[in-house]
Parts: sequence; C-alpha cells; structure tokens
Amino acid sequence: MRRSSLQLLPWGDGARRLRERLAFVHAHDATWPDVGDAALLASLDDWLVPHLEGTAQASDLPSLDLPSFCSGGA
Repeated sequence: MRRSSLQLLPWGDGARRLRERLAFVHAHDATWPDVGDAALLASLDDWLVPHLEGTAQASDLPSLDLPSFCSGGA
C-alpha cells in the first residue's frame, strides 16, 4: 500500500466527498484530523490495517467501506 500510495483503495464518490469535507474543516480548525494523502499514508497502521483482516490480495480491497472507517462503523 505504501508503494502504490492510496490508489489501490476504493475511493468512491462518498469517500472522496467525505475527505474533501474533512480537509476543509481541518484547514480551518487543525484539531480536526488531516486526511491528506501524506497524513493517511503515515498513519496506515492506525486507520486501515485493523480493517484488512481477511484481505489477502489487492483484488479484495474493493469490498472495503472507507467512509465507515471515519464514521465509527468499524
């Protein structure tokens, strides 16, 4: 994942919009999380790895529900 950046993840419209909203809020209030690519890559172990149980290969990634990771659905 670190070598391919975040391009392997299923960033659907909902996930992209959520990241845009969070980035806007973070730009105005730094107490909100940074969801830029660099910040997400630096913290993969915290937000992504726990959701990869049972994921053996890149073709399993489209089943991930990325917006739920931020909304407490995990």
